[in-house]
Amino acid sequence: MSSRSRLERPRGAAVRSLRGRTVRWELVDAKGGRTIYHHTFLRDGGLIYRGASLRGRGSRIRAGQVLCRRLTPEVFVISYLNPPYTLTAFLERPSGRVTGVVSSDRVWMRFRGRWTLRAS
Repeated sequence: MSSRSRLERPRGAAVRSLRGRTVRWELVDAKGGRTIYHHTFLRDGGLIYRGASLRGRGSRIRAGQVLCRRLTPEVFVISYLNPPYTLTAFLERPSGRVTGVVSSDRVWMRFRGRWTLRAS
């Protein structure tokens, strides 16, 4: 097996919780550029995320207040506060789509893309 972590599509058996899992988001901007983020949902309810280049590098940041709930068997909502920003996202299963809004006290921006789970 390679040193790279396997990724799995969010299909198949129901995903009941994201705690203890890492989710990879690949977001697309209006110009077609891609940005990748890894969000690790800690067992204590916390969250560590990092922006990653296509080679997997990036700074790790621990978010402040975190909400992660399964709304339906097909949809998770995630919201976290990391001043001065707030992010709210909806992860749809089995389509693998993520859409949301990131905002500050001056601006908000919509984002969209795809998500995958790191295999456990």
